[in-house]
Formats: sequence, C-alpha cells, structure tokens
Amino acid sequence: MDLKSKIILISGTTSSGKSNFAIKLAKKIKGEIINADSMQVYKQLQILTARPKKKDLKKIKHHLYGFCDVRKNYSTGEWLKLLLKKIKDIRKRKATPIIVGGTGLYFKALTDGLVKIPNIPIKVRNKIRLMQRKLGQKKFYNRLLKFDPLIKNTIEKLIEFNIIPIINENDVVSTEELEGEKFGDNDTLSSFVSNMIDANLLIILSSIEGLFTTDPNLHPQSAKLISEIKNVGIQDIDTLGGPSSNNLGTGGMDAKLKAIEMASVSGTDVVLASGKNPDNILKIISGKKIGTFFPAKLKIIERKKRWLLNNMSRSKALTVDEGAKNAILNNNTSLLPPGILSV
Repeated sequence: MDLKSKIILISGTTSSGKSNFAIKLAKKIKGEIINADSMQVYKQLQILTARPKKKDLKKIKHHLYGFCDVRKNYSTGEWLKLLLKKIKDIRKRKATPIIVGGTGLYFKALTDGLVKIPNIPIKVRNKIRLMQRKLGQKKFYNRLLKFDPLIKNTIEKLIEFNIIPIINENDVVSTEELEGEKFGDNDTLSSFVSNMIDANLLIILSSIEGLFTTDPNLHPQSAKLISEIKNVGIQDIDTLGGPSSNNLGTGGMDAKLKAIEMASVSGTDVVLASGKNPDNILKIISGKKIGTFFPAKLKIIERKKRWLLNNMSRSKALTVDEGAKNAILNNNTSLLPPGILSV
C-alpha cells in the first residue's frame, strides 16, 4: 500500500489507547499525527481532555493540539480548514497524515465535507441567548413557533439538499437555569416538529420493542407486545406509561405516550419501536410491522388549531359552566368567555 497518498483515521473513546497506538504506527510508517478531538484543541484543558503528554509530543510530530484559547469559540469549519492545510504540508514532507480523536463531527466533516453556512455575528448570538434566558426554554420555544413558516422552510430546504436535520433538545451545558422551564424531552419535541412540518409518520425509538400489556422488565413472561393501538388518551397514560428515569425528563414511557397522543391528534401516524436495531427505521418506512403502531386520530387539521392544541399546558385546568360544557361536547361550537368560570 502506498502510504504516502493515504490518510489514516483513528477514532475511539477517551483513554481507549488510540494516542499510543497512533504514536507506534507513526514511528513505523513515518507518519505525523493530527488532532481530531474538539476539546484537545484548547491549550488550558490538557489534563481534563487527556491530551498527549509533552514527552509523547517530542517522539512524533503532533499538530492542532492545545493551540486555541478556551475563551474562543472554535468551530468544526475552522478545524477543517487547518486540517486540510496540515495534510498538504505533511504530504510535501512525504509523510503519512494520521488523524486521531474522538469527535465524530470532525471525521464526518473530513469525509463528507460541510455545508457552507454564513457566519452568524456574535452580537446576534448573544441577543438570542439572552432572550432564551429571560423567557425560559418553553416560552422561548413557543416564540420560535411564531416563525413556523421559516422553520418549516428551513427543514424542507435541508431535505431538498439531501441533508438530514438533527433537532436535539438535550444539548445544554447547564441545567440550573432550566429548572421548571425545561421543555422536557426529545419525544415531546419530535411531536412538535411533526406538527410543524405536516409529517405523515413519526417514529419514536425506545429501549424496548414497543408498548406492552405490562412492564416487560418486571414481568418478562406475561408481557405481550401490542401491535396497534387506535386510541391513546390522557386517561390511558397513567396506566400504560412508566415514570421517567429522572426529573429532567429524558423520555420515559409516560413522555413518549404524551408525545404520541399529541402527534396522532394532529394527524400524524406514530410508531413506537426499539432503537437498539438501527435497521428498524428502514423497515418501518418500507411498511414492515415493527413495534406498536398508533394511527392518526384525525385528518390533518388546520395549522392554527394544531398549534393551539400542542401548546396547551397539561398542568393547568379550565373550568366552564354547564352551558359551555354542552356547547363544546354536544354542539361542537366555540367556547365563549362568559362560559368560563375559572382558569
């Protein structure tokens, strides 16, 4: 193999031995090591990030380690530009570039490239972050929903360019400011996004294969997988769902059932299946019966009504008089202010 024209990639978790392996390999094939760890670029984080020691750095040429101040925002795009320059320089020396690290996005950027996105001025970023802190996570998200067409267009444009949008609720550095305001979990967020883009199908992945007649962890012998449930309402959640693993809500069965109800009422079919097998997504899309299927309760309803439906808080109650109750339940008419007794 002509190593002079090759680039060797070594990836792995922290303290898995990849750095030592890279040094041994570099000695053997005349290679130079380039960092692909997003934390090891910062010069103040040597111990915390298990950056190679000085004695190791002397044995073999290392690049892009500990050169950036921790107070500076450093992007994957900036790393990629420097990386490509380093690769070019190393090849001029007729050596083999060995890229080592644990940041998947760095490797993804190298192998697949990055979409050119205009730089967002720091003033704009700080303004949005300040707005988020003042409003709290939930109110901030509701404010974003007012720009619904823009969000929908953004997602659709990404899909048009064969880019899969990844929308993640859990990427926060600190949870202190989110106490009582945290939006909840990715399950609930997924139902909002499904509503927003008029999705035909929402797939919610879990640690189990679907919804069972009883907890399969406690009753493995008697628990039976339910293949389809045509109606799941708030009254069912307490009996079918289980509590979340912690009070920050990373998505217990209770949260998943609430998300399923929100999506199905908005006109979206939902499948709850195991996330342990990545092929399940493709199987579900192809029409195979995997997990538990929740058909949409209603046809697609008007966006405004769906927005109002999914933004109602479940923790509050509206008390109406008998006349208003009869108008809503039996006559399918609108609720008028005189019929409201308390909120």
